[in-house]
Amino acid sequence: ISASLEVVVHTSDVPDMAVPKASATLLVDDVALRLEQIQYQNLIKFADTLSSYNKVKQHLRYRPPADVRPDCARGARLWLRYAGDAVLAGIRERLQRRSWTYLMQRRRDRRLYVDLFKRKQRLHWTLPLTKHDEQSLEALEEQLSYEDIVFFRSLAYAEIKKEAKNAIAASAERKAQAARGGWFSGWFGGGATQTAEEK
Repeated sequence: ISASLEVVVHTSDVPDMAVPKASATLLVDDVALRLEQIQYQNLIKFADTLSSYNKVKQHLRYRPPADVRPDCARGARLWLRYAGDAVLAGIRERLQRRSWTYLMQRRRDRRLYVDLFKRKQRLHWTLPLTKHDEQSLEALEEQLSYEDIVFFRSLAYAEIKKEAKNAIAASAERKAQAARGGWFSGWFGGGATQTAEEK
């Protein structure tokens, strides 16, 4: 088997959720694969099982216990409630994401997470994390979804990159000002002296 892999890494200061960070293309020459009918059916069933599990796991907490069968009166009522709760949960989640309280809390969480994550990187221009800050960061990581954590970290890395450029520029400016001598050095003769060549 011969194959070639092409990986494209997109780097930008501002993260864009529509553009992947990295994309890969794998080109494989013709490969002969032979499956029996039963093997093919098992693969299709496995893919179907994974697909249905992903749909069910969102509402697993509403599901009745495994021993409750829908063919008895109590079981039918519990399964009907499960179906209703699953549908209502999706509606509630959509409505909650549009509320001002949710948006304000998400904004607070984003700002706090980005600040704490930058401080966790131990950069020379940030304060180190305290034990309380570490606990707050761990609590936020437990509370936030995986997608939110990835997005907030990309924002933090973009801010770190911007702050690093500003820190380098400020350091160069301080060095240049120290070489010139400062504000009042020209008035009181404390500035750099002229060399014989400059005179």
